[in-house]
Amino acid sequence: MSTEICIDGDCVAYTNGHVYTVNKTHPWAEGFIVTPDGRFAAVGSTAEILAKARQGSMAVYDLQGQFIMPGIHDAHVHTIISGSGLTNWVQTGLDVNKENIAHRVHQSACACAYSHAYEDWLVGGAGFGFVDYDRSYLDEHYPETPVLLYGGGCHSWYANTAALRRAGYDVDNELDVPHGEIVRRPDGSLTGELRDHAGCRMISAVPRPPIAHIKQVIKRAIVEMHRAGVTSCQDASATKLLLTALDELEKDGDLKMQFATHILYKNEWLTGEVMSPPDKLILDAEKYSTRHVQTGFVKFMMDGACVPDLMSHSQVDSHDKPDMSKILLPNLNELIDRFDAKGMTCKIHCMGYGGSNLALDVLEELRRKRPNGPRHEIAHCTQILNKDFPRFRKLNVTAEMSPAGSFDKRSQDEYFDMFRFDFPRMVEEENHITIGSDWAHGAPLPLLPHVGKIAQTIGAEKTLEIITLAGVTAVGRGTEAGSIEVGKIASFISVDRDLTEGDFANAKVLKTWFEGELVYDASSDSISWSNSPALDLVVAL
Repeated sequence: MSTEICIDGDCVAYTNGHVYTVNKTHPWAEGFIVTPDGRFAAVGSTAEILAKARQGSMAVYDLQGQFIMPGIHDAHVHTIISGSGLTNWVQTGLDVNKENIAHRVHQSACACAYSHAYEDWLVGGAGFGFVDYDRSYLDEHYPETPVLLYGGGCHSWYANTAALRRAGYDVDNELDVPHGEIVRRPDGSLTGELRDHAGCRMISAVPRPPIAHIKQVIKRAIVEMHRAGVTSCQDASATKLLLTALDELEKDGDLKMQFATHILYKNEWLTGEVMSPPDKLILDAEKYSTRHVQTGFVKFMMDGACVPDLMSHSQVDSHDKPDMSKILLPNLNELIDRFDAKGMTCKIHCMGYGGSNLALDVLEELRRKRPNGPRHEIAHCTQILNKDFPRFRKLNVTAEMSPAGSFDKRSQDEYFDMFRFDFPRMVEEENHITIGSDWAHGAPLPLLPHVGKIAQTIGAEKTLEIITLAGVTAVGRGTEAGSIEVGKIASFISVDRDLTEGDFANAKVLKTWFEGELVYDASSDSISWSNSPALDLVVAL
């Protein structure tokens, strides 16, 4: 049994559990004691824990043989987008077409009692998007109301004429923009579909909701994360709006989630915030740092998305030379150098072979200059050249694999065939691996079913380590969280089956505790996954 700390009568003893600790030295236990400030004070057998409970006159919680594990770390979420999708965004679903798009927008807007957080705009999610979209589909029903629907994993947008004009687009003669595409009709006028950087002006024009509303959106997103067993996460598109709201929630005592906030560098089409200079918020981030909010993180977009109607990711030629026309930050080396020198962890979005290869080249050059800098991340790792796999470990780079919802769908759809996750090779190279849902638009979040096939290829225990201890280690918290050990934060979950035996696909989270507080109980949950918006998978890359 581990050495105890600060045990008194205000602690709570948990007994009769089937506890998988993710501690390789002592992987199994039957119970533990949690202090009033939410830390594990003792871990051991039921007999040992009960003896200490009687000695200290503690309350005893019977786990009734349930499988207990540390809380899940989600390495890639989009909190505001997801929370908005669950509260006030319109949702069209995945089966929408030109015949029913306006009806679905109207139906969803009425069903969710659409708030006026975006003034007179209707804002929502459109799944992966529409085929052959045209603004006329919405104009007939919404001639004056601006309507904007996010699609293509937040790499494309669908606007009606009112939204285009409100944002300042010339619907007949708009000029093209670098690293973006304005989809046009045969006569050259705009269809209303905007891709990548072409959406910067549109997203910047959407009214910013008040902080009070954003706080409610975040709290709703956290409820959903608790239902999936997530107790810590990395927000991959942090903005001033998010940081301000998190800061207020922390002061209110309402923040029941550990956040590592990756502040976006320059991408207005993901944030809607125009910073001058573009690193202003990053350099000011420390003032938003709190007990539950880590702000020493940056997010860079190296290339676009490997979505069939976008294909804006950087591929390589026959000599493995990256397609530089798809590289969004050709000066990444000087940017990474600047933040690496400050000890900030950088998450680099890379969807194509060229993007990841070039990012690793930049990091290799950086490590020759500054060998002991912070651990950085390649986000998504969907396409990695064979020669690049060993470089992750060599350069101390985390392989952040996302979106988790596409891990087991490659054989089902052309879209997913471009997501070539190679977990066995990553494990073989002993790389540091994390997993992210890339959760957005309010789509169902359960991570455990998404990693089912991964567990079959790399083993259940390795998978459990990746979604817990490896996740928090990537953000510098491995010594204080991520496993059930004395002195660590007591965030843990109960699951309806022993996950070390597999069957992640059918697993259900029964309860979630955050820092010793029960924050989710399936037995009293009034929301089912089927009641979530009709979006099987939506990604914000």
